[in-house]
Amino acid sequence: MASLIKNNGVGSKVEEIDKAIETIDILNTRIYKTSKTIENSTYAQKLATEKSSKITTKMSE
Repeated sequence: MASLIKNNGVGSKVEEIDKAIETIDILNTRIYKTSKTIENSTYAQKLATEKSSKITTKMSE
């Protein structure tokens, strides 16, 4: 049966689909990691802005 599937080209299509799914999984992982990096960076920027604002407020008093 496996040779019949390969002879019909279905087997190669299944392999292509498997590779596409693996690629999508890898890309999803990269997107998740990138979004976490951006989230962390945004949070750090928020903290820095708050600290800067407090310092500026104290200096202007």
